[in-house]
Amino acid sequence: MLSPTDVHFLVRILTQISRPDGVEIELGDMVFDSVASEERDVDITIRVTNDAGQTSVFEGIEVKHHGRPLDVSHVEQLCVKLNDMPALTSRGIVSGSGYTRPAVLKAIHNKVDIYNFRDWQAPMKLGKITLSKELRINVGNYQWIGSPNVTLISSLNRQKDSNIKFNPSAPVFDRQGVQLVDTPSCEALMHSLVSHSLTLAEKQGKSLKMAVGETKPVSFNITLENQPFTILEGKRIPLSNALISGEIKFIENVITPKYKGLFKYGDQQPFVGCAIFEMSYGNLAGFTVDPSNTLRFISIPVEDRLINKIYRLPLSF
Repeated sequence: MLSPTDVHFLVRILTQISRPDGVEIELGDMVFDSVASEERDVDITIRVTNDAGQTSVFEGIEVKHHGRPLDVSHVEQLCVKLNDMPALTSRGIVSGSGYTRPAVLKAIHNKVDIYNFRDWQAPMKLGKITLSKELRINVGNYQWIGSPNVTLISSLNRQKDSNIKFNPSAPVFDRQGVQLVDTPSCEALMHSLVSHSLTLAEKQGKSLKMAVGETKPVSFNITLENQPFTILEGKRIPLSNALISGEIKFIENVITPKYKGLFKYGDQQPFVGCAIFEMSYGNLAGFTVDPSNTLRFISIPVEDRLINKIYRLPLSF
């Protein structure tokens, strides 16, 4: 299942390949709001610079991935936000869950383009390229046998030579003191570490090499990045590492990619699409197609997929 962060990255990629070469695309850009008299974040911005070095096109696009269609209040808020940014020459909204009819009318009235990012039934054909419904991907994957043991470690352990007993329901915060959205508690953090431990271990230089069907005991000492901390008995407890141990098996799965398309509202045919699947280490990978008969392989690294807040991230294809 795609997360909101996944959708942001995929829409960014599809937006870029549907534009001419030479455009500058940024996730989480800051654009000046003339009414609020401050810069505010816009999910995706697209700039086109002419030969004189001046910006001739400056698009702003908001991307939303909710559990239900965007209603009129959602779209109205986004329209007001975008229309209060005079630097934008065009404005758009992408929804991963569709729109209500009143929301569509509100966007049209405010001259804001609306798009859908939604499932596309196979076979996926654009231009002269077709990805058939028989497309399958073989992906190797490491799998825990049973439940691994997870121990959170604080830097205070080493300083005071004492064992800290973490309350599973204790909240977890980032370095600025904001409670984490994806892992709001110690228990949620430990579950997330188990899910991503093999990927994190690989990224931190603890690679595994196993044959298909092989099992072996493993133990990882994972460094927790971004300096998270929890609160126990009124005290701030920094979290530095996590020890994860257990037995794993290397298996191979046959995966059917998920087809997604970026549609202009009302169109039955997308103007760009992708076939996506998850790799063994958590990377999101796939192929994109567009009417110019170009087939591209794409990959979104797991560390990008784990970002909670995307801020001023320039990307090139």
